[in-house]
Amino acid sequence: MRRALTLIELLIALPLGAMILVAAATTLRVAAQATAQAERLALENRLARAGYAEAMRSADFWDDIDDRSATSPARRRLRADAGGRGLPFAPMRAVWPPSGRDDGDRENDGGWDADDAWAANDPRTWFRGNLIERYKPPAEQEKTWFGHYELFAHQDDAVEFTDGDAFGAAEPTHRWLPAQLDGVRDALGYYGVCDYLPSATLWGAPPRRARDGTDQGWAREWCGYAGYDRPYAFRFTSEEGGCLFPRTLFGHTNNTAYAIAPGTPGTTLATEPLARLIAANHGYQPVGQYATTTHIGDFQRATMASAELMPLRPSHWPRIATSVTRMIAWRRHIASCRVRWTSPLDGATRELSFSVATTTLRGARQQRRLAEDPSSPDHALDLDGGRIDERARVRLDLR
Repeated sequence: MRRALTLIELLIALPLGAMILVAAATTLRVAAQATAQAERLALENRLARAGYAEAMRSADFWDDIDDRSATSPARRRLRADAGGRGLPFAPMRAVWPPSGRDDGDRENDGGWDADDAWAANDPRTWFRGNLIERYKPPAEQEKTWFGHYELFAHQDDAVEFTDGDAFGAAEPTHRWLPAQLDGVRDALGYYGVCDYLPSATLWGAPPRRARDGTDQGWAREWCGYAGYDRPYAFRFTSEEGGCLFPRTLFGHTNNTAYAIAPGTPGTTLATEPLARLIAANHGYQPVGQYATTTHIGDFQRATMASAELMPLRPSHWPRIATSVTRMIAWRRHIASCRVRWTSPLDGATRELSFSVATTTLRGARQQRRLAEDPSSPDHALDLDGGRIDERARVRLDLR
């Protein structure tokens, strides 16, 4: 007798078999999707790690805003200068050369000396001024309540003070520090002067004045803001607290920031004239409690140096870009890094943000040669005029 399925058994077995096949196919499909999703996430993670490493490299070497290997001037716009104002990577020899005055009086030294350490025990580096003396607009010229501190420190060899009546001529003894404050500021911009000068610097200096019978006390750019409009170009003093007198760096950067505007390809200032780029680096922007969304948006677009990590990539790979913003706010030197990637599948954008301690601007400038031509005698010098091989020996000794 042959064994066979009955009709009832067959009617039951066929649906069960079909269900098993569907379940198996679904299981395989879900497993494939899970594997593809895991591979995609693993790829995103690898690219995010690569972006993190690139952001750290950019923050340390500053190649994102001054590319050492670039041949295009667009990647080195911050080496330019114009009209007595320079940018953060301008060679000191071009923007602020030594004065060449050699009369034995060190107060008359001018220009940048790469070997001068600005020793704290050097009387030339001491601030001589009244810390509660306000900037005096022309209508208040007679209100010098505490006397003329310009008698002690001034940029000019000879000045004539007036304060409602003829005060008389004077020859200030200390001229070096006021001139250096203005010199570094004009050479490198506001971020640059804060990076270069000692952290305990009191920011304020008398202006250059001839014997014209006028006296406006503290220099307007350091200690005054009346009459200035956004974008706050050529204004060191913010409106915080209505302070119009010399302050420490915290007083100047409370709720405001000095930042580097790179002007490299991809930034909003990339196609702007040089004068506009210089103005952006010689001014401040509100970033604290008084900042509006417009302020923050303008600030980010002007200061964020972005670069796409892999412009040529497979179409199914995420698009990933890195950016670094360098600023001084609340007295802190900040390198704010971002790694952002966009999924080609769902269009979702994810971002990793972090801040790091990096090489200073001065350190970055000492990594760059004054001349790229190996046959040039300037090839051995950095942008400050010091010898690169000597800087390297110092770094080696510190290790």
